Amino acid sequence: MEGIELNNDELRSTTISKLDGDPKIGWICNKKGLLLKTYGWLVKNAAGIILLIHGFRVHTRLTFMRINLQMPNNNEDIVVDTNNYYIYKDSWIEKFNQNGYSVYALDLQGHGESQAWNNVRGEFSSFDDLVDD
Repeated sequence: MEGIELNNDELRSTTISKLDGDPKIGWICNKKGLLLKTYGWLVKNAAGIILLIHGFRVHTRLTFMRINLQMPNNNEDIVVDTNNYYIYKDSWIEKFNQNGYSVYALDLQGHGESQAWNNVRGEFSSFDDLVDD
């Protein structure tokens, strides 16, 4: 996993919302009544729309944006860099936007900033629940 280094001047002049591409943030309520966080990185006069779906035990920004964090390689869900953030520059999302595509994504239930079934991160009642999301 390759990280991006930003110098202190870049960090001082850039807010976190600018670092992540300033997506349109929203929430939807799924069939189970859980709130799911949604993201939209939109371009004017889009050639098309791309919907991104992340994998298991990750989330949208971790999967599709550049990251400034370190994760151990022992399959644990522990982030060792407490100053982590997600970077739009040079990410998949930026590349799609540069090519004229608006990008939408959501954090599935139990992932990222979405609510979790039984308040357990990464858990869901059945696979069909993820499909319904």
